[in-house]
This record gives sequence, C-alpha cells and structure tokens, in this order.
Amino acid sequence: MSSRVLQYFGLGRKGRASEPAGALLDDEDDPALMMTGEALTTAILENIRMRRSVLVTGPRGCGKSYCSEQAIKLAKMQGIIGGSRFLQGNREIPRDALSEDMLIVDEAGKVKLLKALALRPLEESGTVTREGFPDWPGIPRGVGIDDPTLVWTNRDWMVLFLDEINRFGDGFLDSLLALLEERKIVRRGQDYYVPIIVVATANPPGYDMTAKKLSPPLQARITRSFRVSQPDVEALVHEIMPSKIRDFARSYPDGQAPEVPSEVRYLAAGVTLCLWGDPSAASKGRYFLPRATRDLLQRLMASNDNLARDMRELATLIDFGPDARAITDWIGCAMARAATERARSVTPKHLEVTAVHVLSHKVREKFNEGANPNLGIRRDRLILNIVKRVMNTPGYAARFGHAAAKQGVAEPARNVQELFAPITLSQLEVAGIIGEFGNARVFVETLARGYAHYRETVLVGPDHVRVWVNTIDGTLQPYATPGDVQQIVAHGFWALVRLLRPGQQLVDMRIIRLVGKLYEHSYQALEEAANPAGQERARLARQVIAQVVDAVSRSPANPQNTPHAARPGTW
Repeated sequence: MSSRVLQYFGLGRKGRASEPAGALLDDEDDPALMMTGEALTTAILENIRMRRSVLVTGPRGCGKSYCSEQAIKLAKMQGIIGGSRFLQGNREIPRDALSEDMLIVDEAGKVKLLKALALRPLEESGTVTREGFPDWPGIPRGVGIDDPTLVWTNRDWMVLFLDEINRFGDGFLDSLLALLEERKIVRRGQDYYVPIIVVATANPPGYDMTAKKLSPPLQARITRSFRVSQPDVEALVHEIMPSKIRDFARSYPDGQAPEVPSEVRYLAAGVTLCLWGDPSAASKGRYFLPRATRDLLQRLMASNDNLARDMRELATLIDFGPDARAITDWIGCAMARAATERARSVTPKHLEVTAVHVLSHKVREKFNEGANPNLGIRRDRLILNIVKRVMNTPGYAARFGHAAAKQGVAEPARNVQELFAPITLSQLEVAGIIGEFGNARVFVETLARGYAHYRETVLVGPDHVRVWVNTIDGTLQPYATPGDVQQIVAHGFWALVRLLRPGQQLVDMRIIRLVGKLYEHSYQALEEAANPAGQERARLARQVIAQVVDAVSRSPANPQNTPHAARPGTW
C-alpha cells in the first residue's frame, strides 16, 4: 500500500503527522509525470494515429512543444495525416476563427476575405476536393452519412497544433468544444464535420499571468493529457545541449569555436537544477521535478550547509527555476565569453561571470519585482552564490553524473575513437533516413522500432543506420533474385562490420554476433509485416545471415579457433 493509504487508516510512519495536507511525500512520484524524449513523442504520435486529442502540460523549455512537433512530423512522414496547422496562443484571436469566414481590412484599406482557419485547404496533402465544398473535405451534417470518419482518407486528416492553448481567449476556447467532441464546426449557419485532430500544449496553471486552468467542459473533451517534468541532468547534457552547442559553433570560423568539455556541461546542468531551490519547500515547481532530481538536490543540500541555506531562501522567492532553454542560452554566452578571451574551451569561470545576466530573468518569482526591487536584487545574489558554490567545490561534476570526474582522472583528449561513440538519433531523424530509400520507406515504423534496440551497439551513427537500411532496401527490390538477395545481404553485413571496426584485421566475434542479431531481428520483423514476396526474401536473408555468422565462427581467422597445443617453449 502507498503511504497515503496507510496514513488514511492511521498506519502511517511516525513523525509524519505534522506534514501539511497535499504535500509530496519523499517516497512518492507523480504517476502522470513524463520526461521529454522518444517515449513522450511516441505517446503523442499514437494518439494522432487513433484520431484523439492531446494536451501536453509543463514549464517552458521542458520539451512539450518539441515532442509535439516531432510527433506531428512523424505522422506526416508515415502518412497518418495529410498536413497540419500551427496556431500560437493569443487572446485576440476571435471565437469564429475556426468556422465562419471573416472580412478584414488590411493596411492599404482593402477589404479581404480571410478564410476560416479550419477550412483552409491542405495544399501539401493533395486531397481531392469534394463536390459542393471545394476547399475542404468537410461533410455537411444531415446528408445521410452516419460516420464521417469512414469517408475520410489519411490525407484528409489534419492536426491543429495549438501551442500554449491556455493563452487563447475564452471565446476561442469555447469554439473548440464542438470540434473536440463531434469534430463539428459551423460555417454560414451550416454544421460541417471536419477531419481535425487537436494537439495542444499549455503552461501549468499559475506558471505566469497567462497560464490559466482550462474550463472543466474543455478538459473533459480532451482524450489524453501528459504532464512533462523539468529535464534531469542526463537529459540536459545528452539530449538538449549537443544540438544547441553545434548551432553555436557554426557561428565561429572553422576550428575557432570554443569547446565545451563534458565536465562543464554537467556542472551547468546541475547548477540550473539547484536554482529551483529547496525541493521540500512549498513551491509549485517542485511538483515538476522527478523524484531522482529531488533526491539529488536533497543530497547536495545535506552535504553543504551554505548551499542548503541559499537554496532554502531562493525557494521562498521563486516558484519555478530556469527552464531548459536557459541552460543553452547560458552555454552560448559562456562560449562567447571564452571566444572573447581567445580561450580554446569554456571553463567554470566563464559560466560564473555570465550566470546572473542569463539566468536571473528565467526564474518565476513569487513577488512583484516592480513593487519589491530589493527582492529582485536578493534573488540575483542568491543565484550568484549558488553558482559559485557549485562551480568552486571540487567533486560536484561527479555528483551530477560526470564519469571522468568520478574516477578522479582527467577527461581524455579527443581522438579518432570518439567518432564511434553512440550518437543517439531522434525518431524523426531515423524516419528521415529510412525515408531516403524507396523500398524500405514502406516499413519506416517497423525499422524505427528496431533502431531503438541497437543504437548503443551497432547503429551508433547516421552512416551505420544508412548501411543497415540500404541493405534491407536492396533485398526488398521487386525484381531481386535469390542470388541478388544473397549478395546484397552479405555485402551489407560486412559493410556495417567494417564501418564499426575500420582498418581492423582481426575478427571481433562480439561485433560479428551483434551485427548478425541486428539483421536477423530486422528480417524477422519484415516477415511479419511484408507481403508474400517480401516475406520470402526476408526468410532467405535470415538464412544468409546465419550462414555468414556460422562461417566466421568456424574460420581460422577467428582468434577463438587458434590451436591450444602451443605452449611456452614450443613453436
């Protein structure tokens, strides 16, 4: 039983009676809280596939809009929908923007007809226009069609992406009720069914003045809702920072961009989480911190009294700490500072001197800074104190998860082997690579699922994925003979092995088996998804893979097959 249930029956742990009602217990986590990443993107995509509305809630910069956009792009790429429309939250948008056409007057004084948003044709979808309704596949109500969803094709469906939905005015939100429940809008007094799926994002209620709670009728019509947490250290370091750092590096001439060492990345990620304050304080933001992050912050506070004091005081001034965008802005400013000093890499000192100017306006205060400027100054001082304490205390990088610092060794210099460290691709990037190959493109969803199981071992970069997909694409050619399939599979197998171990003459049986398993599982999945001709080729390809791996395991080139008779003093 959970501690809450035990407490209800008077069986709770001692010493907890004074805990305020509704507090988040140390041994509990929010079951609805999700981290940004592939799992969230996939969940949103599956709702789009089922034609169901989605609401994604979380602080700014947590990745809710990014994951929603990725899911919509994947839905287009996989042919689940024909297109999408984006609309940013704005109180000035009228309630009839989704239905009735409007006459507007532009700056030149000309009167123009603004077509209702939901009724704009999908130029990119290629939808065949329907008689009597030339600009949208809408179906008038009362024409004898009981279920309009059976009439529409995938290309007819459109996602309406409402970013920051709780910034729209009440009139616009009321107009969504019929759309969400019945997929119905009104045009010129006539009800029409339209193939629209709503995907919306929202800031948590109370996050700022514009973040209000949606009305109960609107919430009841939303099929599924996700709450997104503040990213943890690993997500910040490995998922959010790398692409932004590459973007910043492009702003400098070749070879002149300052490096951002792994240790500095961990320190920057860790200190931004410390700026959320004491996780046990009564601030709203703590409910968006995963349990592991709360535990980490508690351990840091227990080990440093000065840091704990500053974090407790900061928690009395703010509700939410810096968002995930703040850390990339901070890294970019530190890189600029390092470049100004002609430094080859960013140091903790560069982060320290840029901290207040980048981070202080990225927190959400509990006070009105206009009425209490002294509290704004105190907030800035606390931020600087926390940054200095973390940056200047040895071993903090290890506490945040930096492996080299944990072992007490210097970070290794860059070398050729670094090229083979796993580069995790997003679901959209993998789908994009698969989409480059005409025959494999049909199985984009099946192959993308397979990539997730091998991205840390053999599919460690874009080139490796291309070799893998190219091999599968070749075996699926309509006119490929059994001899062609054998040749393509064998060549693809060794191409991937050589790419993983370039220039290596010795046989690495671990790599051989991993590559063999990759192709075996890939063709096994294709046997279940392909038509009879594809199934036949997939079975043949599996046989070829098994023969190649068996031949290598028996080969004299395999070190495991070296005769054991030789002993010291003999030939």
